[in-house]
Amino acid sequence: MKGLSAKDVYEAFEAFGDKGNFSRLVGAFLEYAHKYGLTETNLRIFMPSVSY
Repeated sequence: MKGLSAKDVYEAFEAFGDKGNFSRLVGAFLEYAHKYGLTETNLRIFMPSVSY
């Protein structure tokens, strides 16, 4: 998972239909991944914001 990049996160976000759910669920996972050393950077910060 160390190969995951901000570009990957952004492209997945753009391709996903429900941006709000993607942001909430994947964002939480990305924070978890960073907290436990699975990624070097908290990639959630690169996810576009979503208006509800």
